[in-house]
Amino acid sequence: MLSLDSALQEENCDGLRTAAEECVKRGQPRLIIDLGSAAFIDSAGLEALLDINDRCLERGGACKLSAPNALCIDILSATGVDQELEVVDSIVKGAGSFAL
Repeated sequence: MLSLDSALQEENCDGLRTAAEECVKRGQPRLIIDLGSAAFIDSAGLEALLDINDRCLERGGACKLSAPNALCIDILSATGVDQELEVVDSIVKGAGSFAL
């Protein structure tokens, strides 16, 4: 699981990508990104999420998004990103869905 402590914007996308890549390299291509503290997602953040998901899929995994707020849900929906990445209510539901 990866957590954000602020909005997912261009300024912090590299850090998220690096953390995700480290997980994938360690053989953990099933990621949950906790958006519970992300107030907003900009276009660079959306691109980072899609890139991370692509990387996970290449290694036989997936990336899921957990607990986005109403604004982030609207952004994910309006851009179609919610069609590419599964959005779950909680980290627990996300982790459980990998077990199915």
